[in-house]
Amino acid sequence: MCDICLGWGRGAGRALADDELLAVRIALSAVGRLSGRFGVERVAQVLVGSRSREVVSRGLDRVPTHGKLRAMSLDEVKDLLGALADQGLIERHGIEGARPGAFVLALTPEGRAVALGKVQPSLDLPPARAAEPVRNPQPAPQASASPSLPPDPGLLARLKAWRTEEARRRRVPPYVVFHDSTLAAIAAARPGDAEALRRVKGVGPAKLEAYGAAVLRLVGASTGDRGIT
Repeated sequence: MCDICLGWGRGAGRALADDELLAVRIALSAVGRLSGRFGVERVAQVLVGSRSREVVSRGLDRVPTHGKLRAMSLDEVKDLLGALADQGLIERHGIEGARPGAFVLALTPEGRAVALGKVQPSLDLPPARAAEPVRNPQPAPQASASPSLPPDPGLLARLKAWRTEEARRRRVPPYVVFHDSTLAAIAAARPGDAEALRRVKGVGPAKLEAYGAAVLRLVGASTGDRGIT
């Protein structure tokens, strides 16, 4: 078995779910297509589908991976790229004459092999950010599922089915809609309104705006079902 399949000594890592692996390969593909030309910020902008002047003026909105991770926030994509760099799939190259700390991204041979589907990596991926502190300087404490409040199995099944359909509709991996852990936290907390949903770990402002109404409808339907039985 190759070193990359074992994590090649950069931490134990774990086997990735199919949707996580797809997100990793999409990110690596973007780095490969833009290799040696742009840094983390610009690559992340391409992946989330930004149409900023910097992106459009360079024709980066025509790159095939443009918007392929649009359901993730810019910071989440930057976290993912950083993790892939830390684990040897992406290289950071300094720019001669540029400000200290400026660099561009390029694929390593290991990263290219993962992008092409030649190997199955074991990686430590970053968790989804629960909120964007810059937009909300004083966020409410994040709620978490208590051991005494296990996820409602019926609600969790409905949430996963909805996530599958939503990911298919948006043409993104389910992983970038919500992580399994976030769906489990929602099914445990059973939030009754947008404010309660925002306090669930993994539901930041962007995800609340995109998916909050649908998730609350599912929670409400589940609560109604329990009241009938």
